[in-house]
Amino acid sequence: MEFMKFRLSIKLRLVVSVTLMFIIFSIVLASSVYKMSSKKYVQQGGNEAVSVASLIKDMYDLQIVEAVKDQDGDKAKYQYVLDFSNKLIEETGAKYIYMIAKYDGVYKYFFSNNEESAFLEDLEESYFDLVEPAFQGNASVMPYMDDSGYGKLITAFVPLYNSKGEVMAVLGIDYDAEFVQKNINEVLHRIVLIAIIILLASIVVVYFIINKMVKQLKQVDVKLQELISSNGDLTKKIDVKRNDEIGDICNRINQLLEYIYVLIKNITDVSKSVRSSIEKTKKSVDGSVSELESVSSSAEEVNAMIEENYSSIEDITNIIDLVKEQLTTISTDLSNGKNLTGEVKERANDICEEAVRESELIEKDSERLTVSVQEKIRQASNVEKINELTEKIIDVADKTSMLALNASIEAARAGEAGRGFSVVAEEISKLAEDTTVTAKGIKQISEMIVSVVEELASESESMVGYVSEKTVGAYEKLKTVGEDYLKNSERITEIFEKMNAQSTNIENSMTEVVDAVNAICEATKECTAGVGEVTNLTVSLTMNSQDNKEQVKHNEDMMDLLETELNKFIIE
Repeated sequence: MEFMKFRLSIKLRLVVSVTLMFIIFSIVLASSVYKMSSKKYVQQGGNEAVSVASLIKDMYDLQIVEAVKDQDGDKAKYQYVLDFSNKLIEETGAKYIYMIAKYDGVYKYFFSNNEESAFLEDLEESYFDLVEPAFQGNASVMPYMDDSGYGKLITAFVPLYNSKGEVMAVLGIDYDAEFVQKNINEVLHRIVLIAIIILLASIVVVYFIINKMVKQLKQVDVKLQELISSNGDLTKKIDVKRNDEIGDICNRINQLLEYIYVLIKNITDVSKSVRSSIEKTKKSVDGSVSELESVSSSAEEVNAMIEENYSSIEDITNIIDLVKEQLTTISTDLSNGKNLTGEVKERANDICEEAVRESELIEKDSERLTVSVQEKIRQASNVEKINELTEKIIDVADKTSMLALNASIEAARAGEAGRGFSVVAEEISKLAEDTTVTAKGIKQISEMIVSVVEELASESESMVGYVSEKTVGAYEKLKTVGEDYLKNSERITEIFEKMNAQSTNIENSMTEVVDAVNAICEATKECTAGVGEVTNLTVSLTMNSQDNKEQVKHNEDMMDLLETELNKFIIE
């Protein structure tokens, strides 16, 4: 980038830096002197303002001033004070005169020759700190110049005493301080002039010193430039006689040149010896590369033949493994078939035993059910007793009805005395009729129950006979089938055992063949690995030799470059 090419010389940097330092120093010094001078002249102006205010105070008729303060209404007195104040302004250099008093604890103007300050107007708060000491009997003055539009002014206050010696008011003046500002400006001009003179003299002196230093540094630069531009004469030294840092730098550079001289000379001697060694190494490496390439080619051919044999052996091994795997599958299937046949045999045996057991159980249950049904039928025959009892109830009801009829007849004969008995007789007659009806209904239900029980007994006997006949017969057939399955599974088991034994013998023979082929394969593999390792080592050695050859060539090139660079230095 363009700004990176911009270059500043050391001389310019030092001159600019020192100049800026002197400018800053001059500004700080001028500012400090200006502030001290300003403060001093302002104090002098303030003292002069207090003196003028005290002088003016002594020239007033304080009785007239007190009358104006008390507002007695005599305008002539106020006019007298105003005219006298204007006269004092012309004679003393005061610009404004005003008087202040306290009215109900508030500071107010009761006289002023400034038209902006009205009669009995409140005093500005900014003057309170200056007025209070004056009311206590002490003169006070503003510590700075006021520039409020009326020019440079310094305000001073002095106390006014009445006939009793008490402070009745305060006299204030705005003193014209233009002369103070003028004195300050003169001091400022002198300071600036002196600073410029010192600055210019400093720049000249610094430039002379820096210029001399830069000339001597240029000698160092020229010498270094000679080394850079390949014209470095290491037999010449920098001739600078100075007892300072530049002299030290030149001495160190001379020492460095001497060290470089010795170093270059030693490197030149060593490079000649290294070149001779490189030439010998180059010849040796060229011979080794040729021999290793021949050995590598032979090893690759042997390796290819062994790998071809190994590939054939692997094909045989794969075929044998496939056959062995199929035999293993067949053996596994036979073993599974044998196991399955054994399970079928066990299940057939279980079916036979279960059929026998269930058949016996059903026969026992049929007998027990038959006995139970017969017992229940026998018990159901007790329903006929209900019919007998019902007949008896009907007979009793008929007799009760006859008795009720007779009672009704006797009650009728008795007339009015047997009337209640007649009612009872009627109720008994109704009860007898209801009992008869109910007994007949019970009889019908009993006859129906007896009929149903007889039919149920008949059906139960048929069902028990059917269950005994059909179920037991089915279990007999199931037992026969289970026995057939048991015999067949035993024959199949014998067949599977023979086949399994034969497949196991074949598998063992194939295993022995596989082990033998694997041994041959392993031997071939080891042989291949050994030949491959020899080939790899030969190739690696060839590559290393080739790398060494290239490295020797590279070292030779480096030596040429080193000698070229060394020839750039003058050491003799």
